[in-house]
Amino acid sequence: MPGSFPLPPDVTVRKERHGDAWAHVFRHTRLGDLGRVVLRPRPDGQTDFAAEIAGHPGDPMRPEREAVFGPLVRRLAESFERAVAERGLRPGPPTGPLAPRDEAPPRRRIRGEIVPCDHCDEPVALLVFADDATDPGGLEDAARLMHGRIAEADLPTWIVGPPIPIDPSRGPALLDDDSVYDVLKVWPEREPVRRLDPTVFDAELDVLAYGHCA
Repeated sequence: MPGSFPLPPDVTVRKERHGDAWAHVFRHTRLGDLGRVVLRPRPDGQTDFAAEIAGHPGDPMRPEREAVFGPLVRRLAESFERAVAERGLRPGPPTGPLAPRDEAPPRRRIRGEIVPCDHCDEPVALLVFADDATDPGGLEDAARLMHGRIAEADLPTWIVGPPIPIDPSRGPALLDDDSVYDVLKVWPEREPVRRLDPTVFDAELDVLAYGHCA
């Protein structure tokens, strides 16, 4: 993109079509998608520069994303203005510091599963499966996209990553005894990502399922 500059080692950028413009989406390996910068040419020769932060205003991780993305946006805006000036063009005014981003539906369906009480069948927990996650940021992407449902359910909620083979030389993990999972608790309190044997995680869920009506 015009006026590009070296990014921090844990941040990448990809280019996506956004209506009649191009969006440059910034991603952090731990925080997932941070936000995007949209460049839109105007008939008067100017180019509008809009920065949008990822996540619902009530998303508890949004301030962390903004702390990383905000400084990047300011540097990028300054670099962009210099680059377009060198080409004899004029940058249009920014549309705001960090506007909320309209979240598009995920490209692949995100699975959710309610864990019921073993006695009364009332829901006691919610599991969200981030099947495409390849790093902690993938877990955060699922949490961000499912934030509304998670808040509405108001249940202990974990984001569960795909199976990770214990022995990578044996190929993809197919059975529980071949794999572990990255698990991120996001509701009601957030916890660090943990890599768990499925039997350990199942035991934690059993405590909720058996203890609800005890």
